[in-house]
Amino acid sequence: MAGRFVVVRDGDEGYRFRIEAEDGQLMATSEPYTSKSSALKGVEAIKRNAADAQVDDQSGDDQAPTATPRVATPDA
Repeated sequence: MAGRFVVVRDGDEGYRFRIEAEDGQLMATSEPYTSKSSALKGVEAIKRNAADAQVDDQSGDDQAPTATPRVATPDA
C-alpha cells in the first residue's frame, strides 16, 4: 500500500488535505481551502508536480551531499 492523501473538514475554515505515509505517519498538511473541490484540485496539483520534483536546498547548510558508493568491478 502506498501513502495517501486525506481530505478533511477544517472547522469553519473549510477543508485541508494531509499527506500520510503508508504507516499513517503525517508527512504534510495543506493550507486551508474554502471548498472541497479546491482541496481536491490541490491534491491533483501535488500529484502532477511532485512526482519528478527536484530538491532545491536553500537552507544555507554547508554540508556536502553524501556521495553514492561505487561498486568495484573486477579487472578484466
